[in-house]
This record gives sequence, structure tokens and C-alpha cells, in this order.
Amino acid sequence: MAVTVLTNNSYLRIGIKELMRNSNLMDDVIVLDLDSFNSLYELIGELEVLRLPKNKRLTYVGSKSIIFRLMDKLNPIPVSESLLRIKNDISATKLSTFKELKEMVNQYHQLSLLTVRERQCLHALCQEENILRSAKLTNMTEKTFYTMVRNVTSKLNLQGLLQLRVFLSKEF
Repeated sequence: MAVTVLTNNSYLRIGIKELMRNSNLMDDVIVLDLDSFNSLYELIGELEVLRLPKNKRLTYVGSKSIIFRLMDKLNPIPVSESLLRIKNDISATKLSTFKELKEMVNQYHQLSLLTVRERQCLHALCQEENILRSAKLTNMTEKTFYTMVRNVTSKLNLQGLLQLRVFLSKEF
């Protein structure tokens, strides 16, 4: 049985399958290219369709996309590395299960990593494009609002307001 590679990038699929052909990980690893998915829900949906057996382990590759940054706790492997390095990283990395992935995605969707005030900021950002109006919706000064946004981006491992807005538009 060959390694399963979920990606839209045929070069990546062929390269990883060739490298992993003689590996002892072949039967129990699924390699997910995070750049091939538009949202975390799409990623979960794709995996649910596969109806994975319990022994399947997941590893993640990608570039610096929003989903790649969010999945930082699961040690994704940068695609910019050589394929041989990716193979070595797959062998050395602690692989996760589908259950662990779903728990992480649920944390992001429930925003349980954030304080009540930080969640209020996110809801205001969803309602208003303008930062000043968003700050007024939450009865905060503009400076306090920016501080909350910085805290949120830090907790979600995002770089700035633009990536936060992309995350909100794709996931909510």
C-alpha cells in the first residue's frame, strides 16, 4: 500500500510517494498539503470522506499559508525544503491523529484560545471594515483595540491584521 498524499500539487504527490516507497511508514501515514485547502473545515471534510482507520497518522506540509501558520502546533513541514529533507522530517516528526487535528480545529472555531474581550474584537472586525468603527463597537480606544488584535494574532500564530482578516473570511 502506498503513502496517501492529499494535495493539488501533482509534483509534490509524485515526489513524496517516490521517496516514501521504501519507507516503513507507508501504510500508516497520510501527508496533507495544507496549501491545497481553503479552510480548516474543508480539510476536516476531506479527511472524514476517507473514513480513516485508527492507526493512520497525519503529517502536514505546506508553505507559509494561513492554514500552515495555524497548524504550527502540529509541526508542519515547509515545502521549500528538499523532498529528501521532507522524508526525513516525516520520519522524525511526532505524527498526529485525526482526533488531535479535529480538536485543534474546534479550538480555532470556538476561539477558546482567546479571552472574551479578544473574541469581541474579532466579532467587531467581522462586522466592520474600519478599525476605528470596530473599536467603537466594543467601547475601546483605537490603541486598545490594536493591542487586542496583536494579542489575537499572536495566539493564532498569524502575522498582522491582514492575515487575521483572511482567517476570519475563510473560517467564519
